[in-house]
Amino acid sequence: MLRSSFAWLASLAVACCALACPTAGRAEGRGTFDFAWIAPDGCPSPVAVRAEIDALLKGAARSLPRENLTVQATVERGALWLVTLETQSGTSRGHRRIEAATCQGLANATALIVALMIDPDAVAARGSESEASEPPPVAVAVEPEAGQPRPRSPRATFGLAGLCATGSLGILPEPDVGVGAHIGLLRRHFRVELRGAFGAREVRSAGLADPPGAYGRFRSYSALAAGCWAAAWPAIELGSCANLELGLLHGVGVGASQTATRNAAWFALGAGGMVVVKATPRLHFPVHLDAMVPLLRPNFVFTNVEGRIFRPWLVGMRLTLGVELQF
Repeated sequence: MLRSSFAWLASLAVACCALACPTAGRAEGRGTFDFAWIAPDGCPSPVAVRAEIDALLKGAARSLPRENLTVQATVERGALWLVTLETQSGTSRGHRRIEAATCQGLANATALIVALMIDPDAVAARGSESEASEPPPVAVAVEPEAGQPRPRSPRATFGLAGLCATGSLGILPEPDVGVGAHIGLLRRHFRVELRGAFGAREVRSAGLADPPGAYGRFRSYSALAAGCWAAAWPAIELGSCANLELGLLHGVGVGASQTATRNAAWFALGAGGMVVVKATPRLHFPVHLDAMVPLLRPNFVFTNVEGRIFRPWLVGMRLTLGVELQF
């Protein structure tokens, strides 16, 4: 059985676990309990963590849930050990991160949190017995080994960086595609991003009747700042974003007696939706679809020629497909 300072872990679980632990009377029916412990070598095994949960409940965990409960605990090694808990109890979902100096500490904390979700009364009874039979724990300051970094305090903010492909409609004469990159910060349900992209190919406008066949070639360059709110589940996030885009529309006239190159400023406000697919705790695939409202709508024309080559739409659309890493 995993040994731990029970009183300290109980305080940690109560403080960190906004995963509701019902205290109402027991229902007649029982739910199922599925538990996954994904951890690198050197950590306690899934069997050991499951045994600790059973010991805290003084019985088999799978026979006790009042409703269906699924828990996935994914452990990563950084300056501190980090466990990400993804839970689903009935129709309620939860997402928590906990850090500790050792993987054993994460295993103990995970076992206690899961046991509290299943049957807090049984855990309280177990705690009372432990306090009566064991001496109070003694706090010990542990210094890191020589050459090892000192543990940092638990983080609530994570960085992200990635690459993306973009497509737009209504910003240039035809649907265009571009490539770019993005960086940002993620804090619980909120993220802020900076994205940069440029047109991967030139887009051709429709030809003019006079002079016959004259047309323009266009390419875009943009930088976008976005703020997003998202609801998180174990494998996916869904959210909404607001953004501000600055850029440049580059146009070249073709087919007239006198042609010239023109660069026009692009300034737009946008809003839309976001979906993030989580391949692993660190590798994500974000998808953004935004409606863009230009505050500047440059009008491209030939000098001394009637007729407009192109002007951006009143409302355009932008699709961004990305791959990113959290750190």
